[in-house]
Amino acid sequence: HNVTIDEAFKIATRHQHEGSLEKAERVYRSIIEAEPKHYLAMHNLAMIVKDQGFKEKALSLLLRAENANPDFAPVQNLLGGVFYELGIPENSQKAYLKAIKLDPDDPKFHLNLGNLYKANGVPDLAVQKYRDTLKLNPNDMKACLNLGAALIDLWRPEEALECFTKVSIAEPDYPEAHYNMGNAYRDIGEYEKAIPCYQKAIDLNPDYQDPWTNLTNVTHIQEHLKSPGIHSNELSISGLKPELVNHSNCLISKHSLLASRPQEAEESYDEVMEALTKDLPPIESSPRLEGLTTQTIGLLHFGRSGTGLMHSLIDNHPEISTLPSIFLSGYFNEGVWEQLIAEGREKLVEHFTRLFAVLFDATSPIPVPSTKNENLTMIGLKEGMTYLGENRDEVLKVDVEAFSAEANRLLALCEVIHAGLFLQIVHAAYEYAIGAETKKDIMYFHIHNPDMYAQFHFAHYFPDARQMIMVRSPVQCCESWMKKIQDEMNYEKNIARIQSMLSSLNRTLYNRQDVVGVRLEDVKERPTETMQALCKWMGVEESPTRYGMTAQGKKWWGDPSSPDYDQKKEMSPFDNTCLKRPAESIFNENDRFVLETLFYPFSVKFGYREEDPETFKSDLKKTRSLIGNLFKFENEFIDHKGFTAAQLQNRHEYLSFRIFLNDRLDVLEEFGTYPNLLRVRPKSLSV
Repeated sequence: HNVTIDEAFKIATRHQHEGSLEKAERVYRSIIEAEPKHYLAMHNLAMIVKDQGFKEKALSLLLRAENANPDFAPVQNLLGGVFYELGIPENSQKAYLKAIKLDPDDPKFHLNLGNLYKANGVPDLAVQKYRDTLKLNPNDMKACLNLGAALIDLWRPEEALECFTKVSIAEPDYPEAHYNMGNAYRDIGEYEKAIPCYQKAIDLNPDYQDPWTNLTNVTHIQEHLKSPGIHSNELSISGLKPELVNHSNCLISKHSLLASRPQEAEESYDEVMEALTKDLPPIESSPRLEGLTTQTIGLLHFGRSGTGLMHSLIDNHPEISTLPSIFLSGYFNEGVWEQLIAEGREKLVEHFTRLFAVLFDATSPIPVPSTKNENLTMIGLKEGMTYLGENRDEVLKVDVEAFSAEANRLLALCEVIHAGLFLQIVHAAYEYAIGAETKKDIMYFHIHNPDMYAQFHFAHYFPDARQMIMVRSPVQCCESWMKKIQDEMNYEKNIARIQSMLSSLNRTLYNRQDVVGVRLEDVKERPTETMQALCKWMGVEESPTRYGMTAQGKKWWGDPSSPDYDQKKEMSPFDNTCLKRPAESIFNENDRFVLETLFYPFSVKFGYREEDPETFKSDLKKTRSLIGNLFKFENEFIDHKGFTAAQLQNRHEYLSFRIFLNDRLDVLEEFGTYPNLLRVRPKSLSV
């Protein structure tokens, strides 16, 4: 009151700098009300609301500011950030480029454009912008760190090491610097130097999962190079603080060393679960609230195996609560719960509705947490949730205010809150918001493709959960899953997908929970028998809804990324065209032989090939001689990158992949099968 606009702006900026954001916001809004074209106030207010998670509101303010002054570079820079967080990278790039054109001497603008290029998989352009940043500000350690990471992406670890060394000297307590230095040494092949770097990063931040993961991988490679064929579950922990030896991340890492040999992993599995019980809120504290589900079923995939189809058939059952698509598949990922609960339970629901905005409006471009290095931007559009209904003109939308009111009501009844209980509250509030007429006892959670961290946390919060894994003829499924990645020439993702499928054949978890392997072929070719058996296994009544594809009760037309998807005609859930499709060109004859041998016990158990023990024994010997050869996709990658075979074979990715394949082969030679092999259930579906 009784101050000029300029004086009010100074007051607001002072509040903002001091962290009194509510006061700053009130003053900025009063300035904008008095002077609608005050672009500085709109810019600063946009910064506040963006950081609060209100990205669309920030965008609206910035577009108004741009209209008021199109030549103000900071507005363009902030627009770039908001567009990126909204999942619109092309607009983000345009904004950053305009900011640089308006003010080429501001290093922040070059840094932000470099980050965009790196996130979009264009590391060569990212390197250029990071170098531009450092020319303007040689002491920008963030730019130096990111430059090194981009050089790692370009397979130039020696140059990257110089960057990380510089950062670690300037900021010795920065865990990311030591972690990335470890990556550089790893890529050079100096594993003994990589290990203490990862250990230093862990000492500085034990909850930082990436160095634990890479310490595990490097330990595995180093042990193999020292003693080929000798298996060890000893993680390199001698350099860690003593109290970290029993940290849950340490125990998960130890367990992951045995991932390809689950017959040895029983004890380490129990150690992880015991550690999580000590570290996380006790699940026994969960209240028995009216309306919450009492049983949990997880849905997981096996490559490209039809989880979307199964989800759509389970949707809308009167006894089963589901959420759309894979929107919440990253819920148990590292850091997600911490992000949601950062401002306490008072803001928990608000944070959830912002982070998972697509759950309430499928047109939302805001990316959701997902598997590492996977992009779930515009996931509602990609999953076919923006054209539902009989006429394909309905968008999946849910009243976020109704959801929030019910979620907060349930939350207020809880003395203790944890990630598992809140997931149940989310399902109950979602059912309330869509007007579900019946109480649903079963939570059907599409966890999809969890990493080991997420798997263990899900198992901790839901120890009695049952899990359903959709499976499909394995080599055909693997090729289908790899097709897009191979087109992108992403070597690391390709081998990760092969390893993921071979790892999921047998796990300690399969002896601890009721896990169902369901063949996609049975769903498509024997739908009535299959769905009846699954309903019996789930403990629910058979329902006509089981035979139509829906999302929250609205007709779903299928996965737009499927080769069988047709915008002009309905996609039948039980059409078996995908099962008859010829093999892709990812693997050659020798590749298929190796993989079919490694998948043999699974393929026999699930009816994909006839049992022939004698031929299998001879196939194992032949596979041993072939396993060191380059796969077809590896040769194509070498040609595309202009590398030699030796360059690839010296890389840690290649070494880890071959160690893994040999581990799988060792198990088959020792046992003739995979211990703890995924079971075929329900019994009525046994082949």
